[in-house]
Amino acid sequence: MLFDGRLISGEPDSEIQSVDFLKKFRQHMRATGTTDDAGKIEAFGDHLITDSPAEKWYKSYMTTNPKGTFASLDSAFITRFPSIQKVAQTSIDYQRELLALRLEIGMLGKKEKFGGVELWSHQAFAQKALSLAKLAGIDTGTSCIFNVRDELPEIIRDKVSESHTSWVSFTDAIRNMDLTYIRDGVRKFEEAKKKEELSNARLQRLERATPSPSASVSKLTAQMSKTRITTASPAPTTANQPRTAEGGTSRTTWSSQTYVSMTNSCRSDLMHQDRQLTVTDNSRSPTIHGHRQFTVSAKKGSI
Repeated sequence: MLFDGRLISGEPDSEIQSVDFLKKFRQHMRATGTTDDAGKIEAFGDHLITDSPAEKWYKSYMTTNPKGTFASLDSAFITRFPSIQKVAQTSIDYQRELLALRLEIGMLGKKEKFGGVELWSHQAFAQKALSLAKLAGIDTGTSCIFNVRDELPEIIRDKVSESHTSWVSFTDAIRNMDLTYIRDGVRKFEEAKKKEELSNARLQRLERATPSPSASVSKLTAQMSKTRITTASPAPTTANQPRTAEGGTSRTTWSSQTYVSMTNSCRSDLMHQDRQLTVTDNSRSPTIHGHRQFTVSAKKGSI
């Protein structure tokens, strides 16, 4: 196996770790048939980046150890440039990853690669799940099986129970599902989804065609703004003041609270009958129960 061409620098943030570099270098030596220490040591120096910490160390080492063995060089290099220890994932970490694994219904009936091999999506999912269960050390038990099953598409869930006694049997049940059944289930799901979308679209059209209560209030407010309201000079009122026939004018006095209630209840009549409302603020009149007095006149009949 030939060396991949990547040289090592020995820098603290180098992407190439010393242990991995030495593995590749040894493979290269075996592939080229280099077996003597002198040849290996000389070749080692040719795989270090120029003026890098690793090359400077090598030159210094060779000055003090000109007749050393490759094994000694190998050991000294690891001591000087130790590999960074990766964070080791725990069983809990792998279980969390397993619980986050999803098989989307949109992917069913499609192919994807796992481990360099092309599989159907449900088969790839089963393989991923089993691999994580093994890494977590729970593959021989039932831990997390029901959690993962609950997140499966209904098409798969209907055929795979949660009563499996190990991850091997659980993932086998998923892996061995009939592809025709899966494709039929996806087709039915898509048809139901399309019908739901059409139904929602019809409801939205109906909602747009039907004015909302807020729109009705806005329209009413706009119409009320066109109603003519004028002020008139205060006129005396009597208890026996007559109401006139249509076309005449009648006046009635209310407190502000009563006036607001009256005008709200009469909005519709005023708009449809085009009445003219005349409001007089009797600011000099005594108040009743703390309310100011208004005189309201209406034409075209009484209020």
